[in-house]
Amino acid sequence: MQKQNSCCSNKDLVLKFYNLACNERKVAEAANFLAENYIQHNPFIPDGRKGFITGLGAFLQQFPKRKSQIQRVIADGDLVVLHIKAQNNPDDLNDLGTAMVDIFRVENGVIVEHWDVVQQIPSQSASGHEMV
Repeated sequence: MQKQNSCCSNKDLVLKFYNLACNERKVAEAANFLAENYIQHNPFIPDGRKGFITGLGAFLQQFPKRKSQIQRVIADGDLVVLHIKAQNNPDDLNDLGTAMVDIFRVENGVIVEHWDVVQQIPSQSASGHEMV
């Protein structure tokens, strides 16, 4: 596999990819950051660039106002972890959003694998602490 994005660190590459795909909604362009044989562990999105484009593209069409705010970034070797607050409609005060952790594995300057954990943010917390 040829290194495609040699311009930046794994952390910077994942941040560019994520913002391009999820906030700028340029899913097809963001797919260029993925390996052809990209492995997707999210059960609703197929493997590969094409699966990413169709799966995430369809999801984003359902939520035209969706925004993701990256709260934290952790980079360790070939792994980059994003802690995110996402809202389908940030203008709706009842949309408390979801807390997400996205894990990306980078190899030779492209994203080769992705996992995520998603949890609805409740209106109250027993500890009094926010999730994001």
